[in-house]
This record gives sequence, C-alpha cells and structure tokens, in this order.
Amino acid sequence: MCADPSAPGGKIIFDVDTATVQYCNGAEWVKFPRSCTARRLELNSSVNTPGNARDVVMNAGGQMFVADGANLRAYLFTGSSITSVTSTAVTDTRGVAINDTHVFAGDGTTGVRAFTYNGISFSAAGTVNTPGTATRLFVDGNTVFVADGTGGLRIYTYDGANFTPAGFDSGVYTNDVYYDGTYVFAANSIAGLQAYSYDGSNLVLLDTFDTVNDASGVTSDGNYVYVAKDAAGLSVLTFDGTSFVEVASVDTPVFGDDVGVAGNLVFVTDGSGGLITYRFDGSNLNLVNTIDTTDWAQGLHVLAPYVLVAANTPGVMAFEITCGSRNLACTHDSLTVFGSSASTDYERIAMSDDGQIIATPAEADEIYISTDGGATWGQSDSNRNWTSIGMSADGQNMVAAVNSGNIYTSTDQGANWSPRDANRVWRSVAMSADGQTIIGAVDGANMRLSTNGGASWSDVGGSRAWRDVAMTPNGQIMAAVVSGGQVYRSVNGGANWTAQQSNRTWRGVDLSDDGQVITAVAPGAQIYVSTDGGANWDARDSSRTWWAVKMSADGRRMIASVEGGQIYVSHDTGTTWTPLDSNRDWRGVAITPDGNRMVATVRPGQIYYSACSDIATECNNPNEPAGSIIYNTDDRVVQWCDGSDWHAAGPVDPGGPAGGCNNPNGAGGDMIYNQDYSVVQYCDGGTWRSVGKACELFECGLVHHWKLDESSVTGGEIVEDSVGTINGTITGTLSSVAGQDGNAVMFDANNEYISFGVIPALEGQTEFTLSAWMKRNALNSYLLVGAYHTGTGNGGAYLDFWNDSRAWWGVGNSATGAQFDEGFANLNDTSWHLLTLVYDGTQTGNANRLRAYLNGVPQALTFNGTIPAVSYSGGQPFSIGRWTGGTTYHSRGTVDDVRIYNRALNAVDVRNLYFATGGLCETPGQVCADGSIYAGESPDGGVPMYTTPADTDFTSWNNGTGTYTDSPLVDCVADNEASCDTGEANTNTLVGLADGAEPYEAALHCANLVAHGRSDWYLPARNELMEMRTNRVAIGGFDLSGSFPNGTYWSSSEDTTFNDNDAININFQSGAENMAGNKSNELSVRCVRK
Repeated sequence: MCADPSAPGGKIIFDVDTATVQYCNGAEWVKFPRSCTARRLELNSSVNTPGNARDVVMNAGGQMFVADGANLRAYLFTGSSITSVTSTAVTDTRGVAINDTHVFAGDGTTGVRAFTYNGISFSAAGTVNTPGTATRLFVDGNTVFVADGTGGLRIYTYDGANFTPAGFDSGVYTNDVYYDGTYVFAANSIAGLQAYSYDGSNLVLLDTFDTVNDASGVTSDGNYVYVAKDAAGLSVLTFDGTSFVEVASVDTPVFGDDVGVAGNLVFVTDGSGGLITYRFDGSNLNLVNTIDTTDWAQGLHVLAPYVLVAANTPGVMAFEITCGSRNLACTHDSLTVFGSSASTDYERIAMSDDGQIIATPAEADEIYISTDGGATWGQSDSNRNWTSIGMSADGQNMVAAVNSGNIYTSTDQGANWSPRDANRVWRSVAMSADGQTIIGAVDGANMRLSTNGGASWSDVGGSRAWRDVAMTPNGQIMAAVVSGGQVYRSVNGGANWTAQQSNRTWRGVDLSDDGQVITAVAPGAQIYVSTDGGANWDARDSSRTWWAVKMSADGRRMIASVEGGQIYVSHDTGTTWTPLDSNRDWRGVAITPDGNRMVATVRPGQIYYSACSDIATECNNPNEPAGSIIYNTDDRVVQWCDGSDWHAAGPVDPGGPAGGCNNPNGAGGDMIYNQDYSVVQYCDGGTWRSVGKACELFECGLVHHWKLDESSVTGGEIVEDSVGTINGTITGTLSSVAGQDGNAVMFDANNEYISFGVIPALEGQTEFTLSAWMKRNALNSYLLVGAYHTGTGNGGAYLDFWNDSRAWWGVGNSATGAQFDEGFANLNDTSWHLLTLVYDGTQTGNANRLRAYLNGVPQALTFNGTIPAVSYSGGQPFSIGRWTGGTTYHSRGTVDDVRIYNRALNAVDVRNLYFATGGLCETPGQVCADGSIYAGESPDGGVPMYTTPADTDFTSWNNGTGTYTDSPLVDCVADNEASCDTGEANTNTLVGLADGAEPYEAALHCANLVAHGRSDWYLPARNELMEMRTNRVAIGGFDLSGSFPNGTYWSSSEDTTFNDNDAININFQSGAENMAGNKSNELSVRCVRK
C-alpha cells in the first residue's frame, strides 16, 4: 500500500501539487517520467548582496560563491532559498571559480587569490600577481586559467599554497576563458574567439573566429562552442581541432556578457537586457523567454537544474529550469473585496487549508464566519473585544481570544463557543492542524498552552509583552514575538523557548510547516526572514508600519499587512516584496498552505482576497485537462498532460508493427501493473514498456555482492564479489562463523580487515544503496563497513556501529579531514541487524536524500551536515573492519552479506531483502514478508504474535441476541488467570460451543479468517489485546477515537463475576478495560496469530 493518499500497487493518480502523474509501486508513489519539450526558466530565489555582484559559482552541495566587488562572499543555496554565510575582503573581485578544495577569486588589482573554505569561513591560501586585470577564471583540477584583460590569457598550476606560471598569450585582451580538457577557448576584445591547444606548459593558437564586436563570454558543451559577443549577441560554433564553423547566431537586445548551456537551452546575460534563454536545435536559436534582472546581468553559472546570475546591485538570482508546468504568472497582483462582507473593525483572520472556511473577529462586535470561501458570511457568538483567531486544518475546530476576557473554543466550525481558561490580556492565538494544541499570547504574563483542545492550560515562555504566536501543523515547533523584546522559538511543543533576533516592537510572526523559515515584522522596521530555523536572519524590504505576516507551507509565498499602507506579497521566501491595493488600515492576513489563496482584513473596512492556481489546466493538440493519459498512435507512446505540456511516459517508437503485445495480451495504449516487477507498463503496439524502473524484487541493480561465505579467511585470502569484479583482500586472521545468511566473518579488533579499493558505484553518483548484516560482539564496540576517511578526503558511503551507543549511516562530503554528512539512530546490543543506506541525490532534503533502514524498517535519523546531491568522488578505498585517518579504529564484531546497488531501493525492496537474507519479523509494527504485522510478544508462551493491517467490521461477542450464558472459559478476573493469556484456546472453546448464545461471532470470524496465506487466526485474549494496545501506534490501523462503541475492541476473555452478559473489551484510546460490555454489543475486532 502507498500512503497520502492510501492506495494499492498500480493505482494511478494526478498530483496537483507537483503537476505529475504518479503510480503506486506497492510502497511509494512514483512519478511518471517528465521528458518535456517546453522547458523554461522560473525564478527560484535571490539574495541582495551588499556590493556589486559580478560573477557567481556553486558546487553540487549548494555552496555558492559571489564576486561582489570589494568582497568575496559565501552563501548556502538549499534549492529554495539562499542564506548568507560569510565574506572575505578582496580589493576588486571580478571573477570566481572553484575546485574540490579551494575557491579562487579574480582580483582586478592584485591578480588571482586562493582561499580554503570550511563551510563557515575563508582562509587565505596564496596569491599570484597577474600583469593585467584578472577577471573571469576557469579551474581544471590544479590548473587555473585566467582571463587577465590587458595581460592576455594566463595559466598557472596551483599546489595548495603557491601559483606557478604554466603558459600564456599576452598579445590579446582576454575577457573569459574555457577549457574542455583538450582545447582552450578564449573570448577576446579585439581578436574575437580563439582556440588553443595546450600541453601543460605551452599554448598554441589554432584558429580565430572574428566576432565583429568584443567576445565577452565563452563556454562549451563538448559538441558546440558558445560565445557571447558584446553588441553582436550570441554565436554557436563547431570546432574540429583546426577551425571554427558558425552554425547559428542571434542578436541580443543590448550586450552579450556571459553564456551558459544546459541541454538544448542556451542562457545569455545581456547587460541591462537581463537574462535571455534560447532553445538550440542544432541549426537555429529560438527565443524561449527574457527575464528582467533590474540591473546589469553579468556573470552566469549553470548547474542544472539551476541557473545563477550575478546581476550587479540586486545581487544574485537563482533560476530553475522547469518543464513549464507551473504557472508562476499567478503572482497575486491584485486584491478583491468580498462584497458580502460587513464593514466593521476587523482584527486577525484565519482560514482552513482548502480556503473554504474563513473566520475573523471584530473589536466590540461578533465573529464573522464564511463556510463557502467568502461568498456568504454569518455572525457568531456575542459582541466582545475580540483580538485574534485560529483554526484547525479542516476548519472544524477554532479558538478565539478576547482582550481582558476569556479565550473561547469551538468544535463545530464556529457555530457554538465555550469559554476557556481565565480573563487575560490575550493578544494572539494559534492552533495545530488537529485542533488539540492551542497556544495564546498574553500581554505582560506567561503564554498559555493547552494540548487537549482547551480542556486544561499551563504557563509557558515566561512573563513578557507577548504580541503574536504561530506553530507548525503538528504543534511541535512554535515562534512568538515580544513587543520591546525578541523573537522566541520552541522546538518541543512550547515546553522550552530560545530567544532570537534583536529587541524590537515586534507585532507579527509566522513559520513554515517544517519550522525552518521564520518571518517576523515590527512597525518602524523591515521584514526579518530566517531560512535556517532562526540561526541567521536577513532584513528584507523597507521600514514600514508592519502589522501581520503569514506564509505558505513551504515558506515561499508570504503576505504581510501595513497599517495605513498596503498589502505586500512575496513569492521568493521573502526576498522581494510587491505592494497590492491601496493604502488602508490593514490588519490580519492569512494564506492557504499551497499559497494560492490569501485574505486580509481592514479596520475599519471589509475583507479582501486574492486567489490563483500554480497549476495550468490544459494541454493542446489534443486539448485535454491536466492528468489526462493518452496513447499517441503516431509515436506509439503513452503521454500524460501536466496542465501545459504532453510528456512521454516511455520511449518514442514511430517505426515497426503496431499490432498488439503478448504475455499478457494487450493492444497499443493498454496499461497494466506488473506485480512481479512493481512497475506500471504500457503496450506500444508490440512491446510492453515500463514507466519508470522495472526491478525484480531486490535483485535489480545489484552491482556488488560479497556474501562472506568463504571458509578460509586468513591473511592474503580473497573475498569474492559474486556479482561484480571487485574482490576483497584479507589482512590479518579473521574467523569464519555462522552468519545471518550462510557464513560470516568475525573481527576481534586485532588489526584485521578486508580491503577492496575504490568502488566507483559509490562515488560521483546520484543514487545507490549500501546494505550489510552487522553484529557487535560487545556493547559499544566498533563495527565498520564502507569507504572511510583516510586523511586526504572523504568519499563513498559507510555503515557503522560506533562507541557512542549508535548506528550511523553516512555519505562522505567534499572536504578533507574527518567530515561527513550522516545520520544516526540509537542502537547498542549484540544482536544481528541489517543496516541499509539508500542514497538518492535527486531528491531534496536530508531525510529524502539519505534514507536509513534497520532490519527493513525505516529509521528517523538525526542528521549532521547536508546530504549532497552527488556523492563525492574522493577516491577513498572501501573496507570492512577498519577506519583509517588521524586515528585507526578496528572492529569487534561480525559482518555478513554486504551489497551495493546502483539504484535507490524502495521500502518494499529493503523489506524483501531483510526477509530473504534471514531476517525475522520482530519489531512492533514491522510488516512481515507475508504482509501481516508483528504485534508484539504473546503472553501465551512468550512467542511472537502477528495481526492484520486493518480491523474487521463491527461484530458482537455472542450471536448478537440477548441470550447470555456463562461459557466454560475461566473468568479473567485477575491478570494472571490463564484465560487472560490464551486467546487461541479461548477461541477454539467458543467456536465449539452450542449453548444457545452461539455462534460466538467475534471468535468465529477470526477462526474462519484466511489472510496473508494463513488460516490460524484467533480472537486475542485480554492480555494479548493489551499488548497490541501498547503497540497500537506502531501497528497502525486502529480506531483511536475512544467514543464507545468506536475504538473499543473485543477480547476472547470473559468475566461473568457479576453478570453472564459480561465479556472483556478494551478502549484503545484510553486503555480502559470494560467488563460490563454486553456480549451482544457490536464492537471492533482485530484478529491475531502466533
């Protein structure tokens, strides 16, 4: 089954949030491939650098470096925002380039300067004074190519501290340089574009292409050379080692400055003409779009799917290459009044996730509520001095506060209200998505917190002049502001608070669903935004009389109100803001999680809204709505519509016969779900084509497999790779012992290990899986498998047990020294465990890029560092049994069945791998090989107990009539009675009775159940049911509502001490045991087996 939404394998849906068609592979939703034809650029994020941004470069880890005039600056790009890290003074920074270890700055005054960068700060690492004005640079390993202006083209080798001249041509004025590994291409002011051969010390001019105007920027994709040509625009050329041939050109409007390429898209910075995108088809350059960068667009860096532009005074802009599915022209450029809304003194406002339920209180008035998206409005409760309101995700639960009065809650969309807590100077309230966690900001006192929907309250945060408060949907991360104080943040549901930012007259605050983006406003100040959970803050926009601020779930879209001013909206995580509507006394604002609907109130005045959709709705030729799937008979391919483009869901095959497919039989365009390979397939008229990856269980993509079954494991012996060609060599004397799957090797921390050399499948990759069975021989002993630090860098991936009572899953980063991007879980025993690391750099966020499994079960990790998009190619050897670096660590434990896949296994694959290699189903909630769920240990013999994933229909204990008898079962009066434990025996007894109360429906249902290939199910006894209740969250699927009869489960135990009609049932919400439960009542049943 897949979750969110819940569906079985093979189900196909259109996900409107991502504009993709997806299918369930039995465990996860998999996107149909996006082979679009209409790619374009969209603004992702930007940062206003303090100086004049001239050039920019970024590595795969998101570390961004900017030549910003008098400073070289470092930023971190997360894929959705840019955060400032540090800077270092450089006299006249004009260009910047990087290799794996250093950052190089072209300084127009002093030459080229080298720096190391550790993610926190720069350290100077050498300078070379060039004869001209060093501008743009290109770095290949330890070779630095310098466009040195009047100094021509200069080449240096760099050893980590010193530059050594390694070639030059001083007869030209060089603006840019590119080296493709064979030829050097230089963009020159007078000569044009020049090509050189280079042997490591000498440049030999091969050809010159006259660009007419100055050549200012150059790059190559290996097939073509692209040159930006001052006022002459852009040219595309071929170079065969002897001469250039121009194949396409186009005049840009202003001044071609720099050029970059991604696939068939060509990007040109055009000075004041902004950033221009062309599509190159091999002979023509076709305009895609032009983006106004507001100032002189200069340096350009392409790291697909991102395009970075240094745009002088606005700083750096990060654009994303998309398939054209997102309609970001919808930028909330106007507000419309709800015509039916009354004119009164509105305060704050709240809105449900779907935008249909809206509520806003008014001072000295009632609460105004709409349940139809603002079309009509009603009034609720009484005239009070209302100040604030919040609601649950579905709008069913609400909370509202009164200044110097009570706080009120509603559980029926605001129809009725109940007073809570006490009279206080309430300023603001917030509510979790489920309506259970509520917090109120009180002026001059503690905030008040409730975790049970307002039934009880406690003091949190300390006595302060609290003004506003917000929380994440789960109620765990909160932010609050103090007038005349600071911004405060809690990450444990309000229990503890940490002060952030400076003292200001704060008035409004909000945070993203993950708690990382926080925005706070204060009158007479700017808007302050943090994208790292409050660690660092950036001041945005201008000083205004800000009143309130809210943001979308991802923090990208925001709305803020100004008292006596306008409404301001941002679509780039608060980097830039656009004013809307007229000057009014704006008050509260709200926004839906998707950012598509915004509302705002005026005091005095009415309620306003702006609505749009990120997703286009239709494709052309043929005209079909988003999510449509068609079979293109011309190209013999299934296509799907994302709302603007048709995407091919497989290979285009216009030739060959177009009859049908076999095994199974199908016509062209038919779609099936292949359960053997967990993949959707379509018939192209002759062959079944897979949509996505087709893998046979957990064996597809296996590139290395060290079974470790060798009987002789002494020094010099070989450990065979049964799939690939990389065998291991043993050092020291190991022990061959019984393993989890065949034999295993045991280490005794006596300098024994197995070395394999470098594993290419782990280095420079976007996805792989590393898995191994591991067992400590002593508590807190080391046990190490993978590519580890060797003192010169990091690479690959690793699994280990460390001496800190933890298991670690890690991917090496690009820094030298013992630095890793890793996650851990607490684990310290001497049992066998299957550790599986699934790395997928195509995803975003640590938890998506590095997925860890323990015994086939996903783990929630605590991360150190940022998991990279591409694994580092550090050339580190793979080994089992030791770690070498500043300190060498040896293993004390046993390892078996080490595997490496060239793909990211899904959850089903990992689970199957666990069971196929000897794993037991032994963790509560773990899905077993047959699909049943481990429920815990049965008290009847202390053996494993299993259950089904879902309840049966309600049923009675007896035959559903008023005929009650005292069955032969011994009453379960005390927990130690055998009948409290023996559900299997109880069930057999009840099924065999003929006493007028038969059939005993609950027991009979379980006895007759055939599920997951088993027929030995029974109705659990009292203590067995309590074991499941203890593990109810892990097992899942139980009714936890707790409102009788809902959430109440029959046991097979009986207690007729007082009445023959009493059988024991358990409330799974409270754990309360009910004996006075008539056997004819229809309650929930969950069967078990041993």
